[in-house]
Amino acid sequence: MAVLLVLAIAAVGYWGAAGWQNQNREWHRMQAACEETKRENQNLQEQKTALEKELAALEQQNGDANETLQSWKSWKEELEKAIG
Repeated sequence: MAVLLVLAIAAVGYWGAAGWQNQNREWHRMQAACEETKRENQNLQEQKTALEKELAALEQQNGDANETLQSWKSWKEELEKAIG
């Protein structure tokens, strides 16, 4: 009977240790996934910042081009009036 009790205690201890190891592995896996997500978020934030700068530069170029176009249109209209 004592042998059965010892075996039962050993089985419960083994079951608990195995469960703890599984939880520990899962915790480490989740921690690694969290770190990977943080790195991905940082990379995406850096890409977003770069794209926002590029967009601002393109908007500036577009504004400059529109001003040039309006200037040329005004010049053309004045020239046509003078000729016309």
